[in-house]
Amino acid sequence: MIQSASNTYLCPGERHGVSRAVHRARLAAGYDACRECPHRGDTAGLPRRQIERLEQIRVAKRPLDLFHPEGAGGRYLNLLDAAAVRRLAMAHAKLLRAGTAAVAGDYCVVVGHDGRSETAELAVAARDGLRFFGCPPHDRGATTTADIARRIAAEGAAGGMFVGNDSAETGRIAIRFFGPLGQPLSAGDGATGKQLFGGSLDRIAEAYHRPPSRPVRSGSDQRGESCPPEGLIVSDQGGRTLRFVLDTGNRYLRRFIPAASGGHHALIQPAEERVAHRLGVGRGPLAAAVIRQQADFGIWIDGHGEQCRIVDERGADVSAELLTALLAVEVAGSTKRPVIVLEPATAKPVVALLKRVAQVRRGHPRCEAMFARMAETEAAFGGGPSGRFWFGGPTPTSDAAGALRLLLKTLQAAREPLSSLLDHLEQQTYDRSKAA
Repeated sequence: MIQSASNTYLCPGERHGVSRAVHRARLAAGYDACRECPHRGDTAGLPRRQIERLEQIRVAKRPLDLFHPEGAGGRYLNLLDAAAVRRLAMAHAKLLRAGTAAVAGDYCVVVGHDGRSETAELAVAARDGLRFFGCPPHDRGATTTADIARRIAAEGAAGGMFVGNDSAETGRIAIRFFGPLGQPLSAGDGATGKQLFGGSLDRIAEAYHRPPSRPVRSGSDQRGESCPPEGLIVSDQGGRTLRFVLDTGNRYLRRFIPAASGGHHALIQPAEERVAHRLGVGRGPLAAAVIRQQADFGIWIDGHGEQCRIVDERGADVSAELLTALLAVEVAGSTKRPVIVLEPATAKPVVALLKRVAQVRRGHPRCEAMFARMAETEAAFGGGPSGRFWFGGPTPTSDAAGALRLLLKTLQAAREPLSSLLDHLEQQTYDRSKAA
C-alpha cells in the first residue's frame, strides 16, 4: 500500500485508495495483496497476538503466487477476480492460436465451471477473454474437467478452460487449462530448472504478464447441455446394495451422482458440514457422517472432479496407494495384463504387487506428462499417492467419478466390507515385499 496525501492507502494493483481502518482490516484478514505491500508493517491498533502472527508470515515484496504447477488459483476476489480471469483467458487463447491449427477455420475453446455462483461468474469473464482473441467459447456450464477434456476431443476444439476448486478450502478458485485432444497443460519441472515435458502453462504465465494485444476477432458462444458424468453410469449387476456418503463442492456431481449410481444410495454431505477432508488429520465430518449413516464408505471429491479421498465404513482414511492397487486389480480382472501407469512416488511394494497382474509403467507427477504417458502406452488405468485416478481411451482423463464407479463395482461383487478388502490387500502387498 502507498499512503496518499488524503491519508488513504493504495493497495498494490488497485486504482482507488482505502482508509487506514480498511488497511488494518485487510492485514488482519490476510489479504493477498498485503504480501507485497511496503506498508504491511503499519500494524498500529491491531491486537498484539495478531501482530505476532503477521510477523511470522512476513514475506514483503514477494510476487503474488497466481500460478501453480497445474494451473492458476487463489482466493476469490483477493487474487482472482473477473479482470484477472479475463486476462488468463486471453493469454490461453493467444497460446492456442499460436500453436494450434484451426479446425474448419475455428479455434473453439470448451469452458466449464463447478456450479458455484462465483465460478459461474468467472466463467463468463473467461468466455469474454477468449472472444477477445478470436476463440469462440463453447459453454458447458456446470461440469467436471474430465467432461471438458472429452468434449475437446469429440468436437476437435482447440482447447479448454475450467473454473473450479482443486481443494476443500472455502473461497478458493482454481483454473485448469487444456490443449488439443483434451490434454491438460502443466508447468515445467521447476525442481531441476528444466521443462521435462511441455511446460505449456509457463507460456500462458508469460503471456499473462504482458500487456494484452488488440483483439483478433470476436466469436459467438455455443452452449452444451448438462448430462450425467460419462464415467459414472453404474449398471445393476446384482449383488449387494451399497450406501456411501458424498462430500464435494462440485454442484454438478452433487446433482448427478445420486441419479447415475444405479441402485446404490448416495448420501449427500450437507453443505454446512462440508469441511476439508485430508489424510492424516484424524476423524473429520466425512468420517463422522459415514459412521452416523452406517454407510459402506465415504468419498470426498475436489471441485474439479479429479482428486478424491476415501474413508472406509469405520471412518478410517484409505491410503491413496492402496486404493490405486485395489482399483488396478479390478481393471486387471476384466483385461488380460493391461498397461497401468503409476506415479513416481508410488511405494515399491505396491508396484511389485501390480506387476504380477499388469504391465506397469512409470508416469510423471505433472498432469500434462501423465496424459501423454497414458496415451503413449495405451494404458487402461493410472494412479498413485496424489489421489488422481486416470482412465485410458482416446482421451485419457483424471476422473474421480470413474474411480467411484470402479469402487462401487468392486464392493458390489465382494462379500466383505471395504476395510477387510484393504487389510487383505495390504497384508498381501507388504508381507510379500518382506519375504523378497
